[in-house]
Amino acid sequence: MSINTATAKTININDVSSYNQTGLSLSEQIQKIIDTATSGDTIKFLGSFYEDLTLTINKKLNIISNSGTTIRGSDSSLLKTIFFINGSSASGTTISGFNLDNEDGNGITLNNTKNIKVSKNNITAKDSGVSVSKSSNITINNNNITKSDEGISLKDSNNIYVENNKLDNNNEGISLDSTNNVDIKSNNITNNKNGISLKSTKKQT
Repeated sequence: MSINTATAKTININDVSSYNQTGLSLSEQIQKIIDTATSGDTIKFLGSFYEDLTLTINKKLNIISNSGTTIRGSDSSLLKTIFFINGSSASGTTISGFNLDNEDGNGITLNNTKNIKVSKNNITAKDSGVSVSKSSNITINNNNITKSDEGISLKDSNNIYVENNKLDNNNEGISLDSTNNVDIKSNNITNNKNGISLKSTKKQT
């Protein structure tokens, strides 16, 4: 009989100067580190600024910055997002503590996943600060989302908790399309063209 004694570990993403592998972009080098992580690990960003990143998360990870790391998105990525949380295997992932700026897409994209928490981030994006599609049991709280087409976009999803966010100077603060059981509570929604937009949606509180 064998016993699995593996425990979750913390993997540090160091300053940009640490990554100079020939033939690979910074985004590709950091993606390789994420790909080798084990479900349940913490990915901790230590640097102050990273540019041209698009990172796919397809396992449960705790992705954090304790120093307000700034990440600027890539204008050449087909995914058009900084963090792409994709699939049921990413269930349980958290993203917290970042300053995200994407001039060509979304800040954070959640697709076909569940049990995700997005908190304590400052986000500016051309499209959506946080985009949620075909997902469930999602918590989006204590974020500051500004100067985006949609602060928070929810589509074809259910059981979403949107609490204590500041949504300012977006075209639409919160957009809901075919999304059910949404709890929108204690958000500061100001100076948006539309505060909350609803389409084919029910059971909001």
